[in-house]
Amino acid sequence: MKRIFIFCLCTIGLSSCNYVKNVNLLTSGDLDRENFTDSISFEMKKDLVIVKAQINGKDNMLDFIFDTGAFNSKINHTLTEAYNLETKAIKENEDSNGNVKIIEVTQLEKVQLGHTVFSKIGAGKVKYAEESPSPCIAEHGIIGANLIKLANWKIDYEKQMIYFSDKPFSVDNPSKAIVLDYDAPTLSATPKVNVKIAGRTVENLLIDTGSNGGFRLPSALQNAFTSTETQTYYDRSVSGIYGFSTDTLVIKTLPLDDFKTTFPIQFSALGKGLIGNEYLKYFKLYIDTDDDVITLEPQRTIETPKERPISFIPTSDNRWQINRVSANAKHGLKLGDTLLKINNSTPKDLYKDYCDYVMNSHEIYESAYLELVTVEKDTVIVQGSIK
Repeated sequence: MKRIFIFCLCTIGLSSCNYVKNVNLLTSGDLDRENFTDSISFEMKKDLVIVKAQINGKDNMLDFIFDTGAFNSKINHTLTEAYNLETKAIKENEDSNGNVKIIEVTQLEKVQLGHTVFSKIGAGKVKYAEESPSPCIAEHGIIGANLIKLANWKIDYEKQMIYFSDKPFSVDNPSKAIVLDYDAPTLSATPKVNVKIAGRTVENLLIDTGSNGGFRLPSALQNAFTSTETQTYYDRSVSGIYGFSTDTLVIKTLPLDDFKTTFPIQFSALGKGLIGNEYLKYFKLYIDTDDDVITLEPQRTIETPKERPISFIPTSDNRWQINRVSANAKHGLKLGDTLLKINNSTPKDLYKDYCDYVMNSHEIYESAYLELVTVEKDTVIVQGSIK
């Protein structure tokens, strides 16, 4: 019994030590400048904000997703040797779809954006799922909230520029701006706001530049809202860094009281509420980390996003698999069904590899109708993208 008791104490001690290390890694970041304003350009890929950064003093420019919704930063584990990324701790890490992995955590001595150095930034050494699109979009990792909290930010989606400073930015056109106080976790700074939708205040919506979705609410809230425009989809088309998760999406077009407009709201069984770039891209986004304030300044008219009543993903045996389908579809095809061809083409006829599919998959939906050949060699005609 004494041996068991001693073993338990050791286990508890190691667990506590690892927790302390993770806390230290999340809180140890520094901004190595004062009285400055800097700026960097970014690229929008698949509605994600992609920035270039230099790591640990090396000249190489690496691609990262700029992700306010990521609790901590990430770096591709393939860079471990080249950048001497020593493991400091381990932790559970959950992606945007609720998939959980145990990962190693390192500390980046320097992360340089533009002319500005952020030092001692904790970063998970991420091993992407084989089917994750993230490394196709930004190969090297994620700039997360544990770095973002160290400065104040202005993201101009129209000009594809990010400005940052040790002082908050003045809003260019304050008379049109929507100002939202936000709450953030102590150890990071993932900003969560309250927004009024159809007369009801919805709390703790994550402002998430690492999501290319629009407005998403937990499915537990869907019965609180009624809409004459409602659609339901069975979905496995949205992937986080650790792969896909099956979801049931109910989409209701609802008034956004704070924004004086309407927009399709997704109610997701995955349970997280967020506002992503499908909506944020119509604004200038100001993040005042001094006073915990998010400001959204309208830049252009908000467009209703297109919905795909059906979508597909390549399989390892050069077939297609349905990964999104309308619950009201009359064609009889189901989520997970396998197809031989779409418009007389296999995946290899259209894409040289998986990343080519990720970046150019929109092309297969551009025709008004799609001709699908099932494994039973039946032909089914379905609608392409719709408004």
